[in-house]
Amino acid sequence: MSNKIKVFIVSPQRTMSGGEICLYRVFFDNDYFDPTLASPNGTFTDFLRSKEINFLPVDEMIKSNRSSNKFWIFDYIKKYIIANLKLYALIKKGDYQVVFGNGRLGLIYAIFTALLLRKKLIWTHYDYLSNFFDNTIVSIASIFATRTITVSEPIKKRISNLFNKNKTITIHNGLNLEDVSIVPKNLSKTIKVGIVGKILPWKGHIVLIEALRLLHRNNIKNFELIVIGDTDTQEGKNYLKQIEQKINKYILKKHVSFTGSLSNINEIYNKIDICINASISPEPLGTTIYESMAFGKIILASNLGGSPEIIKNGIDGFLFKPNDSFDLSEKLAHIITHFETEEMNQIKVNAVKRVKENFNNKETRKKYYNLFNKAIK
Repeated sequence: MSNKIKVFIVSPQRTMSGGEICLYRVFFDNDYFDPTLASPNGTFTDFLRSKEINFLPVDEMIKSNRSSNKFWIFDYIKKYIIANLKLYALIKKGDYQVVFGNGRLGLIYAIFTALLLRKKLIWTHYDYLSNFFDNTIVSIASIFATRTITVSEPIKKRISNLFNKNKTITIHNGLNLEDVSIVPKNLSKTIKVGIVGKILPWKGHIVLIEALRLLHRNNIKNFELIVIGDTDTQEGKNYLKQIEQKINKYILKKHVSFTGSLSNINEIYNKIDICINASISPEPLGTTIYESMAFGKIILASNLGGSPEIIKNGIDGFLFKPNDSFDLSEKLAHIITHFETEEMNQIKVNAVKRVKENFNNKETRKKYYNLFNKAIK
């Protein structure tokens, strides 16, 4: 495509999460966009380096840390101003057609430069705003955005009273299906249960450990839990200790293994038979859900946020009551004891079909391109 859109991306997140993965899938290595990205150094930029993608480091872009000390606001304002001066110089230097804010922080850091340079500003919203400060700042900033993209209908409904509905559109994130390489299942009688993602309290690992304890009590022992992911915060490290204590307490150690962080989706999902999304807080649109479905895995997820927008319960996956280890245990017991049945085989087929039809990144990228193209005309 000859008419690539020149986009300057403001992505303040240091860590690599679903939002950053989807950002990469939409904007890089394609014929639709000519992207330049500014981001602070961290695990996301480490990932970009591994892909030999250049980026512009702006380490002054930070989250507001209101709990650090009573003078946090002064440090935040100072770094905010420095970051904006850098962004202004970088964007002014290039002939960019659109400034794109990745998440609410991306919007907050991009807004003033985009306005001063009279650039079209589009941003994607994938957070559940939970406090007055964030709601107020983002609501004001979004007034000046050209368009707001939400990743799921629950997010769109949640913000409908805050933002201009006519400027808001839902575009689902997607997966590069050409990257999926399915390895035939090992005929082992042990069912591999995986939980994928950052190790943090809201991800619900302990809910899953409690459910496995109930399985074990009911003499269902032909499972192995594979914890795929790591943590880079003190909160996460403390939570990991709690997980390990629970595993030891319930005598489940021989049933659980930890891989650390893995970046290759084929390596991740070909390890497992069942994928659990046990989040106790709503996920906007759980990346691991549709990724595992693309590999024909049985998905079992908390009935929260965007999860029921991906999963048709009992058709292409299963939903369970959030933060309910008993319900999770019952659903997991049914899956394990019926794993080789026609019911589960059909669910796997339906899961693959669901992703191909609704979460294909080719379609996601086209929708982004059409939206951007319409905005700049």
